[in-house]
Amino acid sequence: MNDTLFTSLIFYICAIAYVLCLAVWRWRENRNNERISPGFKLLRGPGESLRQRIAAIDDKLFSQLYGLLMVPILLLMVLFHALFAPGLFSGKTAPDSLINNPMVWGLPFIFACVIWSTIRILRLLSKRRNLYLGYFGERVVSESIDTLRTKGAHIFHDVPLRGRAGAVNIDHVIVSPGGIFAVETKTRRKGRVREGRADGKIIYDGAQLAYPWGEDTHGISQAMYNALWLDKNIDKTAFPNVTVQPILTFPGWRIEQTASESTVRVLTPAQIPLYLDTLPPVLSAGQIKHIAQQLEALCRDVEF
Repeated sequence: MNDTLFTSLIFYICAIAYVLCLAVWRWRENRNNERISPGFKLLRGPGESLRQRIAAIDDKLFSQLYGLLMVPILLLMVLFHALFAPGLFSGKTAPDSLINNPMVWGLPFIFACVIWSTIRILRLLSKRRNLYLGYFGERVVSESIDTLRTKGAHIFHDVPLRGRAGAVNIDHVIVSPGGIFAVETKTRRKGRVREGRADGKIIYDGAQLAYPWGEDTHGISQAMYNALWLDKNIDKTAFPNVTVQPILTFPGWRIEQTASESTVRVLTPAQIPLYLDTLPPVLSAGQIKHIAQQLEALCRDVEF
């Protein structure tokens, strides 16, 4: 076997081994016989849809990083082929063979792939960081409102819905003696502080949110829409006067409400149980159970 055939054989073996390893990993990830018996489904936990998106990004990151592992192998093959097998192309010496070696001509393509993969990895990491921030925020809210269970409330997380905006989710739904509440969580990083504004504090006037760096209404309309959708899609024939109330919460922030009345209640996670404790009972235990059964049917869809 001559050197050309030998180095080519090594190159193809490495490439095939790389593809086979990736294919085997994908196959093992999706093996049906490793799943729990069909029909066994769990309730959605806090941030379930975000957790799934993070897992999908992790898979993409693995594929990108695994692909980059092939780059050193390719470079070694090029160098070996050119430096240790000189004269294979037109009888040139080793330095000349680097220029005349067809494998060297693929180096620009390899470097372009490395740059593209690096950019893609950085974007995926940035997206994952933002998703994990939201996921962590929903976990914070979940722990804060979980105390309501001892007072007869049923709590559901990441309730799936499909409406005009497509498939989205209500972060938390609380069914308590004081009513039904759709909780929207917004986990925002703290930015620069304008003069005269307090750091880490949001002021809500009933129409807009004033952050230390400026004002916007992000989250208010979404909280209202989620509450409206839930109100129209659960059976409340026995208690039609009880409407779903929207709550907007910001983990890690202090909230000041300057409006005495507002359609959307803006609270910190710790304030939600305190607020619900002040409300008079409007739902009986039987009515709470009736609504909880409907929400459980929506939320019990998590498979292995």
